[in-house]
Amino acid sequence: MITRAMYGGDHAIAATAPIVYPLHSAIPTSRGDSSTLVVDGVLLADAPREADLLVPVCGPNGVDLAIVDTGSNLLRRNVQGFDPAARLVHITGQIDDGYTLVETTATWDDIRSAAHRALASELVGAGRAMLELAVLQISERVQFSRPIGANQSPRHRLAEAHVALSAAQNLVDQAWTVGTPWASASAKAFAGSAADVTSRACLQVCGAIGLTFEHRLSTYVRRCTVLDALLGGWREQSRQLGAELLRTRSVPTVAGL
Repeated sequence: MITRAMYGGDHAIAATAPIVYPLHSAIPTSRGDSSTLVVDGVLLADAPREADLLVPVCGPNGVDLAIVDTGSNLLRRNVQGFDPAARLVHITGQIDDGYTLVETTATWDDIRSAAHRALASELVGAGRAMLELAVLQISERVQFSRPIGANQSPRHRLAEAHVALSAAQNLVDQAWTVGTPWASASAKAFAGSAADVTSRACLQVCGAIGLTFEHRLSTYVRRCTVLDALLGGWREQSRQLGAELLRTRSVPTVAGL
């Protein structure tokens, strides 16, 4: 996942800064105009308090990128929630001065597309890890003198998960190849859906032990929930992609599909 981006202008030295991402939306949740900036987002890992922050801002003219200097009074709070191990840091606060709109080597669309691809890759990888644990569980757990994997129901659920993850992997591969916003958003949405299908199937076949913190499956389930929520969950993204298809009345082509 991209945590930093290069920035610099005619009178600035090129540097990198941690990015403040929106959590539940693909649209920046920070707002600003020429005089005030309201910051609301998450860092994917805590940054030194002396580090400048790169904040995508929804303003009157669309999405701008602002550098918030080290003297800004922003509140930092570790996100505990569903997956404390994710190490997300919630950044909030209002700034009346101490920030600068900057030109960057990447637009917000570029940053978001790269983030979509990275998140999609992580979702598919975590989904495959869940599937491996579930296959191991139904192969080793015995009921009525035979492995529970001998029954059709667990096998069918895990086969559906395998198909979903394989399709998502194909979209992820193509998204990394073409790098377009459409391909990247599609990959993220499909990967999130595949991870959801897989987590539900794996939790069902593993039983109550899969819900415990002691079992590795729960770690992947919690992590997939957080990864999917970043920059908008798969349901929201699917609606946005569908709305875009209806608006344009055309289907973007992706090489290899």
